[in-house]
Amino acid sequence: MASLIQQRMEIDRGLKSGRLWTGFGALYVVFCVVVGASYEFKLLAVLQLLLGGYFILHGVRIFRTARRSESLFTSEHGEEAGKQEPVQ
Repeated sequence: MASLIQQRMEIDRGLKSGRLWTGFGALYVVFCVVVGASYEFKLLAVLQLLLGGYFILHGVRIFRTARRSESLFTSEHGEEAGKQEPVQ
């Protein structure tokens, strides 16, 4: 079984990863709308928008799973469990 610090690090990684996927997906969609409007093949633009939507949904799913894990972790071990103080 992983230590409390390792569990907290895994939860934090999930939160950050979810935010990154969602942000990247949003930027990808904006890019596809701006650049994809000039495509002659509209199917390609639609496929790129669907891919951007997948990135956003994937990020939201990762973020929600990490939030749920964080909630369970803090209710089981306490608010400060697994947090480290910076070394000075």
